[in-house]
Amino acid sequence: MVAMTLKLHVVIRAHILAALNENDYNIMQTAIDLGVSRRAFYRLIAKHGIRNSRLRKAPMHHARLVARAGAEVARAIKNGLQRGPCEVCGETMFIEAHHDDYHKPLQIRWLCREHHARLEGAKRKGSYGRVE
Repeated sequence: MVAMTLKLHVVIRAHILAALNENDYNIMQTAIDLGVSRRAFYRLIAKHGIRNSRLRKAPMHHARLVARAGAEVARAIKNGLQRGPCEVCGETMFIEAHHDDYHKPLQIRWLCREHHARLEGAKRKGSYGRVE
């Protein structure tokens, strides 16, 4: 009976590690794929003795990335960064910073509110590209 339990433990452990690797060690996505809550997933990995340094380096949650990038831009503006005109229409009022990659918070495109909304809408629909 102990051998059967141990074998099941090894199979479950291998399944969890494979799912983690497939999702680039993203805890939330792996939990969703396995059909469990994030809390239950953490219990599972603790129970099966999965200790992997890559778990601690999992991709940062998107909302935190967005907030951090916005804070970096606000700090840069406070320290003297000048807002440019809209890259599409040249408007100088109501200019917003657009991040193509939130991991690079100071690589921004200046867009008016209208074109920023259009670009974000296109990105959500999957047709990310040039805004006109």
